[in-house]
Order: sequence, then structure tokens, then C-alpha cells
Amino acid sequence: MDRGNPIVAEMIHLAQTALALDGDDPEVLLPVAFVTALPGGDLSGGISLINKSSGLNPNSAIAFRMAGTLYAYAGDTTSALTNLEPAERLNPLDNGGAVYFAYILVHFVAGEYEAAVEWTGKTLRERPGFAPALRYRAASLGLLGRVDEGRQAVQRLLELVPDFTIARARKHIEFDMNNIFKTPGVAESFYEDLRQSGVPEG
Repeated sequence: MDRGNPIVAEMIHLAQTALALDGDDPEVLLPVAFVTALPGGDLSGGISLINKSSGLNPNSAIAFRMAGTLYAYAGDTTSALTNLEPAERLNPLDNGGAVYFAYILVHFVAGEYEAAVEWTGKTLRERPGFAPALRYRAASLGLLGRVDEGRQAVQRLLELVPDFTIARARKHIEFDMNNIFKTPGVAESFYEDLRQSGVPEG
């Protein structure tokens, strides 16, 4: 979908309503921050809201994890890691896909593709069907020149999401991920290496 979709407009409306009704509740701020940052397209606004949430409840591992993810989306890997550290300390047993995805994103944005591959491996051992990890695994392997391994990741990805294409990947980055790649050429490399790993053009 795109931001013209009525569902997206309704999400944003509900988030704004929740913020107006109880903008000082840290639990309310969690989903509001996410919707503001990604579907709403206001990444800096979403980061401000999630920081407010963690300030109101400094014991919320979820808030720090979400802050880490949003900072990674913004290309600020230092702030991302600064927030992921307390998230791990507050909830060391949380090793699910959302936690690992934040680290995948941090390393991919930083150009640390070997580390991104390592984190995708950890994620997929816990959640074999986690499509975002497979996308980044395929792209990272392609960027490392490990095309055969990248094709294996794409094969698994296409089993899970048969209609996945380069066009869909591009739309996902431009919409859901808000053009996070600040380094020139990184986004196009992401698409190209998905292509080299066998993702169809669409």
C-alpha cells in the first residue's frame, strides 16, 4: 500500500487521536511513535515520541528497542546502539525477531555486511520464516559477492512471499522504511544485490 491508502490514513488518524487523548501515557506513545515514524512518514517526530515514552518509563525494554530501530531507520547507528543496550539489559531474555532485526538494520545501514549476515543467521535460527531477515540476508550476501548463498536466501524468501519483487522491495523501502539509506548508492545497491541474488524485477 502507499500513503494514499485509506487504511494508512485511518492508522495516522487513530494515532493522532490517541496522542491527543493521552499523550503522557508511555504505553500509548509506543504504537503512536511507530505509526508516526513509518506509515506517517515523520521519522523525527516518531523518534521524539518514543524518547518521551522511554523518559516516562525508563524500565521499558520495548521503548528502548523501538527507539533503537527508529534511529537505525534514520541512519543514526550510534544512537541506535545506545538505545539497544538498555533494552538488552532490561530484558536479556528477549531474543526475538524484533530485537535481532534492529541489529541487522544497524549493521546494514553502517555498511557492515558481514555483521548483518551474522545477525540474520541468528534471527532465522529463532524465526525461520521471518521475511525481513531473509531480504537483508540476500542483499548483504550479494554485497559481499556471496551470490550463491544469496540465491539460497532468495529461494526461501520466494517460498514465503511468492509475489516478492524488486519493485515491491523498492516500495517497501520508500514507504515503510522512509528512505533510511543516507549513504549515496546504498539503496540502489540493496536493490541490485537482491536482483543478483535472484529476486525478479516485478
